Amino acid sequence: MSGRVRWAVAALTVVMLAGLIFWQRTRGRIVADCVARGGVWNGPTSRCIQPPGPPILQRDLRRS
Repeated sequence: MSGRVRWAVAALTVVMLAGLIFWQRTRGRIVADCVARGGVWNGPTSRCIQPPGPPILQRDLRRS
């Protein structure tokens, strides 16, 4: 490979790596904001969902 091709490949690799790091940090902030608001992050759909309310029936686990 010539010198220009190597530089182009190196530059493309650096740009792609920077893009992935930026995406990861942005996604981390979005997930943290979701959790801070009381939501649950649904990874497969990439959405913040609000958990349902408490169950209607709860078992009493602390029996005396």
